[in-house]
Amino acid sequence: MIPDLSLTFNQVLDIETPERTQIWGPAIMQGNLVIAYAPTGVGKSLWAWSLGYAAAVGAKFLNHVCPKTYKVLLVEGELGAVTTKKRLQMIQAASPYSVRGDHFRVISKDQTGGTLWNMSDPQMQHRYNAQIQDADLIIIDNLMVAASPLNRHDDEIAMWNRLAPWLFMLRDSGRTVIMVAHTNKTGVFAGVQAKMNLMDTVIELRPPETSRAIAGTEFELHYRKTRDVKKTDALPLHVQYLEGPDGVSRWSWSELQDEQYAIVQRMKCEGLTRREVAKQLGLTYRQVSFQWDKWEVEA
Repeated sequence: MIPDLSLTFNQVLDIETPERTQIWGPAIMQGNLVIAYAPTGVGKSLWAWSLGYAAAVGAKFLNHVCPKTYKVLLVEGELGAVTTKKRLQMIQAASPYSVRGDHFRVISKDQTGGTLWNMSDPQMQHRYNAQIQDADLIIIDNLMVAASPLNRHDDEIAMWNRLAPWLFMLRDSGRTVIMVAHTNKTGVFAGVQAKMNLMDTVIELRPPETSRAIAGTEFELHYRKTRDVKKTDALPLHVQYLEGPDGVSRWSWSELQDEQYAIVQRMKCEGLTRREVAKQLGLTYRQVSFQWDKWEVEA
């Protein structure tokens, strides 16, 4: 006979649960599974690595402050040692803080025999467990390289079904996992719905609505899924990574609506109509009108 395993309402309320802390704002908490996806070349790896550095030193990154120092493990599968070192030096140069001891560790294909251990293989997951040790935040860059088919008959769903239990185990142990994922030309990554369903937070990084040449990185950050997060804590951002007069590249950000407002204001001053602005920016007439009318009131 199967015993009754259900809990009463009050028994659930009496359960002692550890208080979770923010890793990076309310949308990325301790014990969250996160996917950040974008097309190639948008800047998702640089964004994820910079976030990891901020978590390791307890610093501000974009619009959120990492409230304390966390131990970070970066699993990097594409770049060689030379490029990895150069990118980390760039990130460090922009920060007034240095990483202490083992607060930021890297495991790459250089340490695993030229190819990353396959995370979709349960046997390889045991190897990763030994490397994770006491890491609070694990960054997997990127998911396509880290989790690959075991044979030619393997498919995306089968791989994900083997990977998901391991990710749940990491989450249940209080670890946060950020997975960087590539999209195809239409802006979708493989198995998107199955993966999104299991995530606590899904972030899309995409090129800005207005295409312009800049000497750096520029994208929009959109939260596609969050759990128990107020809308005001997950507003879309306009993000740039540009080199300053001192030769050091740094991050800057603004709320996306503020960026659109500035562009609409400039184009209106140039004499364009609302419909012309909407067409050039790829926005709806209603979106342009909101910024247009706001400008007229404030003017």
